Amino acid sequence: MEMIKLTRMMKAQVIRTFGGPEVLSYEEVPVPEILDDELLVKVATTSYNPSEGAARKGAFGNLIKLVPFKILGSDLAGIVHEVGTKVTDFQIGDRVFAYMNIRSQGTYAQYAAVKAKDSCPVPYNMTLREAGVLPLASLTAIQGLYELGELKKGQRVLINGAAGGVGSYALQMAHIIGAYVIATGSDKSMEILQRLDPAEIVNYRTQDLYAAISEKVDLIFNLARLSETEMVRMLSLVRLGGKFVSTTGIPSQESGEKDNITIIAENSKRGGERLREIKELVENGALFPIITGTFPLEAIPTVHRLAEEGELHGKVSIIVDETLASQ
Repeated sequence: MEMIKLTRMMKAQVIRTFGGPEVLSYEEVPVPEILDDELLVKVATTSYNPSEGAARKGAFGNLIKLVPFKILGSDLAGIVHEVGTKVTDFQIGDRVFAYMNIRSQGTYAQYAAVKAKDSCPVPYNMTLREAGVLPLASLTAIQGLYELGELKKGQRVLINGAAGGVGSYALQMAHIIGAYVIATGSDKSMEILQRLDPAEIVNYRTQDLYAAISEKVDLIFNLARLSETEMVRMLSLVRLGGKFVSTTGIPSQESGEKDNITIIAENSKRGGERLREIKELVENGALFPIITGTFPLEAIPTVHRLAEEGELHGKVSIIVDETLASQ
């Protein structure tokens, strides 16, 4: 008698077309099957990242496959539920966090399949709720400042848009290395910035950035959406031979040639090794998340709408499994 394999199902937020927050649909879909080098993780928490809003609108083109559906979500924190046959570093029951490949089905779901090499044990002093806001934003910060920006002790860095998810981690990482930190933000983000204690805070709503900065910086880490004209003008704040690293686009390379300024566009890379560096910083007490809001999985369309309206500040936690989130 032939055995019938039952399809396991899970709840997830899916899209089948590109568009506004309304294209997100809370549905029951099959649990993903894992490959030999993957983990099946029971998702405890995830978070919102601007790249997910861009993906929902179709900004990544053919990288996002909508058939039969697409599950967005880059950040993962949860418990290992199944282990691929070639995986040796993780066991069922392990707490893990990871940054997902955008081509894969994501973490707006009760289960997610992730490459073991892209995963990392959760810091011992962090809950899964806290770990869920860590992966993409902290990876972007460490790559932008340390790898691409090559920030050194004693150097001056301007973090433009310092109160967001990436910015709050970048500000802490700049402190860790011993840099002089100038942070920009608005009235709504002053409380977060004051808690993170940069050497200087510039409120771009009420202050002239160019008048406020009296001495040029070695590095600008730009996290704000700017026009090309605005970015070119910002280069005037960088010293001769300095760097401009941006996650939101860059001006032409020619615009930095006069002052020998290196201009770099950052695209965050995955990797368990980088996450282990971040894990060590957290366990040493040098890095911590600032969670500004909490939403259930069912409310992800609301999170996207708030982001579209400019009303989402800092890093929000999306709870998929309330019981696991506190572990």
